[in-house]
Amino acid sequence: MKRRIQRLALNRGTAVHVSGAKVRYIWPCGCKKTETIKTQLGPVTEQTAKLLVRNWRRNGVHLEQCKKHPDWYEAKNPLQRLNEENPEND
Repeated sequence: MKRRIQRLALNRGTAVHVSGAKVRYIWPCGCKKTETIKTQLGPVTEQTAKLLVRNWRRNGVHLEQCKKHPDWYEAKNPLQRLNEENPEND
């Protein structure tokens, strides 16, 4: 049971809009990854990317397991700390 709680805590992070459809995802351990948000028709518009990031910064984004820090665990919700450490550009 403890492993499940730990994995759920690890997968919750935040995001920062970079430009266009590019978004930087941030894990609680500090790892970062920049990707382009795409649909089946191609990249999303910049406005859509900004709306998604705004929602993720408020509610958190579910990320895959961090490969570099698989045992990282933070008991408190890291969302507020992550948002303060990684402010939005605009």
